[in-house]
Amino acid sequence: MSVFKGVCLASCCALAGCGVVDKVRKSAAFELIGLAPDEPCVISNLESRRLTGAYLRRTEPVTAYQTFFVAGKNNREGVLRKIWFDETAIRRFSGDDEGILRGGRGSEATPLAGLSEGNTLPGAYSVSYSAKKIDFSGPLVLGPSPKATEFPSTGQAVFKGPVKMTLTRIDDSGAETVSDVAGRFSAAVGYGSGRTTLVIADMQVTSGPALPFKSLTWSRLGLCGSRVVSSGQGVVTLVNDTGQRVAPFGPPNPESALIKSSFEASHFAATERPAPPAGFGGVFAIQGDTGTLTGVFLSDTQ
Repeated sequence: MSVFKGVCLASCCALAGCGVVDKVRKSAAFELIGLAPDEPCVISNLESRRLTGAYLRRTEPVTAYQTFFVAGKNNREGVLRKIWFDETAIRRFSGDDEGILRGGRGSEATPLAGLSEGNTLPGAYSVSYSAKKIDFSGPLVLGPSPKATEFPSTGQAVFKGPVKMTLTRIDDSGAETVSDVAGRFSAAVGYGSGRTTLVIADMQVTSGPALPFKSLTWSRLGLCGSRVVSSGQGVVTLVNDTGQRVAPFGPPNPESALIKSSFEASHFAATERPAPPAGFGGVFAIQGDTGTLTGVFLSDTQ
């Protein structure tokens, strides 16, 4: 019965006023696949004066990932000053001689080489902090939010830039192998359809074993205000060198084929305004019983 409800939901999610969606979205079961209540798909006047972005948080020492929509503020010099997400706020960021930002909660924000130059915004950081005796870390992408009036209501925009990924695979004995990957992404955002497709290619392994796939396509991502999110409806396709579809973590088997995925990204405002969004970046996680693929991306300066 629960499977039938899930199938009905998939065909119903595109319809406004579908009552079963509201009921199921509040259930604990559907929180696991990304359909739980989330941030509203509205750009308020207050939000348009802030920084917005995405954070992929890893819990230490137990490996657990969660994506968050992030808001923030910068200082008068344009450097990141404060971020908040979920029920967490990290304040009083300030830079040192090495370009690392340090703030409250024992936090550090280090620019990600290859994605971000110094502390300019939009930017990509590796952020770590502690709360309630738990350590957290992960990539953060953040930049100035566009206003609602700066978004087209039709047409398409394509954003391109670098991406960094980490593929962790677990064999039958429980041993892990880790591959760090650099590549390029292309995101086609449809402002009329409200759908986005992300393609990652030109992958180069910088450390660890070779990848079981050559390209990744994430389709049916949803436009939500200034954000692009998976909402449990995205479709992930991985292809190998011969053009065959493959499982993300190795040879096809029931365990490697079953995955849970989450995607969070934001548009970033142009320097000269008013103007359509000029930047795009975010984070994602694909998790299964036999591995995890995580990524962070930020478009080239336009």
